[in-house]
Amino acid sequence: MTMGSGQNKQGGVVLIVSLIFLLLLAILATTVSETNLLQLRMARNDEAKMEVTQRALAIVDAILDDTDNIPVVGNIGYKICETDTATIPTTGCDEHEITMPTELLDSLADIDYYVERVGPLEVAVPFLDEDMAGSATAVKVARQQITVSFDRTETNQGAVTLVQGYLRLIVSTGSVTTSG
Repeated sequence: MTMGSGQNKQGGVVLIVSLIFLLLLAILATTVSETNLLQLRMARNDEAKMEVTQRALAIVDAILDDTDNIPVVGNIGYKICETDTATIPTTGCDEHEITMPTELLDSLADIDYYVERVGPLEVAVPFLDEDMAGSATAVKVARQQITVSFDRTETNQGAVTLVQGYLRLIVSTGSVTTSG
């Protein structure tokens, strides 16, 4: 009879060891599942950020495509904003002249865009050697920047603020002289 009671004790130990291994496997499976879910969320966030960045870049391209959107006027800090008076941002705009194709605007996003002068009205193009510049001395540049904020955080789809600087070439009104 002592043999039978020894086998029962041994069977209980195997059961406890099996339950411990089962618990460890369950913890491992839960950890792997949570890691995969976290990676899926990170991928979704990256996709949303990429989409809002592309949308903001499309707005910058649309502003640059229409030269009426970027006139060379005003002093440093002069801002030209969107023409839609229903969505005029509180960014201290001096003019509301930028027109935008409606297909680029998103009703689910808070969009703010403007062009701002960041340099003097006309500045000579810098050259390393004035003698080698040639006819380029008849060109001046105006420095401006476009700022676009595209925000979809209310729908958990990301936000981005993009600042794109550019130089606009302006032909000087003076006469061009050539050396002979």
